[in-house]
Amino acid sequence: MLLVFDENSIFIPASAVDVVNEQHYLFLKVLCQMFVALGVNLCVVMAQFSNLEVPKTFSKYLNSVLLFSKHPSMVLSHQTQSLWLAIFRSPSVSQSPALHEIIPNLLLCETEKLLKPNSPLEYDLECPTDCLKFDSEEDFEASFNRYRADVIDVIRFITKIQPKLSFSLGSSLLKSVIHGEGWTQVFGPSVSQLSASLLWDALVHYFDGTCVP
Repeated sequence: MLLVFDENSIFIPASAVDVVNEQHYLFLKVLCQMFVALGVNLCVVMAQFSNLEVPKTFSKYLNSVLLFSKHPSMVLSHQTQSLWLAIFRSPSVSQSPALHEIIPNLLLCETEKLLKPNSPLEYDLECPTDCLKFDSEEDFEASFNRYRADVIDVIRFITKIQPKLSFSLGSSLLKSVIHGEGWTQVFGPSVSQLSASLLWDALVHYFDGTCVP
């Protein structure tokens, strides 16, 4: 199975995950599922054979997965959460320097995903090819809450590994909201129009993730 982690097989350029149309989106969905299954199986194999090491291309693999985590599609991003959780729960894979190297970028990605769209309509406008349609506000709330619960769990694992990083980011985000600056200094202009109430809501869930039992 480790042979599958060939450099040409697990590298995805950032432009490749830009959705062009519905067909392309469906292809990305299957590709994401394949990447997730590959990583989960790696965790299983390494749990059974303690003498194995993570592939040399593991860093490139993680960066490819991160592209899906950052994707505006809740479906694609949510698929990757199970992989991150499997990696963090793996005693051997979670010690990989490649994972620790990507954690700062992963934490920023997960934190931004805590920001909740105002409505299903707003979400549809952000990702019109998602094919994830909601019958009601309640349906949308339930789907997003399941997604956000997994994101919080990932943040919780990150906090266990790099607590200073999590607390430092939380402090910066909290100060920015208190001073009325929003989160633009951290995430750029893409979040400049978000209301203070949305930012506070995301912060509450962020600090929930930093509460490590």
